[in-house]
Amino acid sequence: MDTNVPNLINGHTAPPLLRANAVPTRQSSRSLVASRAHKDRRLKRATLVAALCSLTATVQQQLQTMCAQEAAFALQQAELETLLEETQAALQTERRRAADADLERQAVQEQFAFVQTQVEGLLRDRAVVGGSQTAPIGKRLDAVCIESDERVAVLEVERRAEAQKRCGRCGQRELQLARAVRTLAAELQDAQERVAACERACAAEKSAFEKALADAVDNVRGLQLDTDDDSERRPRGGRRDESSAAQTAHVGVRQLQSREERTACAVEQTSGARHRSRGPSSDQEQHLMHWIDSESCLPRTPSLVERLVEPHDSNDERVGTAQSAEQRNASIRPVASGRRHSSKGSAKRSTSTAFRSRSASTAIRVPDKPL
Repeated sequence: MDTNVPNLINGHTAPPLLRANAVPTRQSSRSLVASRAHKDRRLKRATLVAALCSLTATVQQQLQTMCAQEAAFALQQAELETLLEETQAALQTERRRAADADLERQAVQEQFAFVQTQVEGLLRDRAVVGGSQTAPIGKRLDAVCIESDERVAVLEVERRAEAQKRCGRCGQRELQLARAVRTLAAELQDAQERVAACERACAAEKSAFEKALADAVDNVRGLQLDTDDDSERRPRGGRRDESSAAQTAHVGVRQLQSREERTACAVEQTSGARHRSRGPSSDQEQHLMHWIDSESCLPRTPSLVERLVEPHDSNDERVGTAQSAEQRNASIRPVASGRRHSSKGSAKRSTSTAFRSRSASTAIRVPDKPL
């Protein structure tokens, strides 16, 4: 076989005598097929990397939103506990006032008993003295006693009426405070149940997204580690992986949208109960909205998939990249959970309007066609 024929196929010039006899050999056709298959694999890998980047960014945005919502629920719980403590303090104050009224009534009764004792002593003295000389004194004493009895009776009636009024007001106030305490306890329990339900839903969705991300990373790693020359079976497997990743992304997006709707309804109910109990606070709402805007304007860090998927020339480098990506993925999960728990005590509360605007700004657009 002449050596100038491959040069003619690769685009180089050949002698004039061999140009008519230039025929592609079997080796050159195999190299062309292999190069085409390699280009197809690179294109599919780039498409899958873009899908993973978008999925990772969506997960990060949703995690930030969930952290803000959990902080708002924690602040609302703290406010309800503070209101409960204030109500208990007011109830104790009313009880002390009732005890003071009882002490005052006992003092009046003791004073009445003392006056009555004095009157009885004067009567005994008058009986002992007797005679005509004591008649004017007896009359004056009778008048004084009658007058003092009338005054004491009037004072006793007035004080009893006032004490009864105070007791009635204290009883009504105590009933109102008891009803308010029961209402606040029920609202607090409902808020705690909603927070627990949201946390369970967030944990389930987070595990589903982590599983989908792990599957996608495995698919990318399989595409990177694939160096065989099979040109028919591998593209079909890549398409199946892409379709499964797209279906997983659709399911995750639907779950996120349903969770946002449930969270918005729960926040609206709890905010309405809070407004009924204490009224709105515009300063805290503006502060929380400013905090949410600042959180949304933070610079985005490089994605896990952007750092993970990079072209390499050898299989060893690809395997090392996949292993380091798994380690980074395992280290990112506790950091995200730590940020969620640390932001509970620092955020301010907000109304349902702020959360609806926030959820509308972070809504995910579902693609019409699979990636």
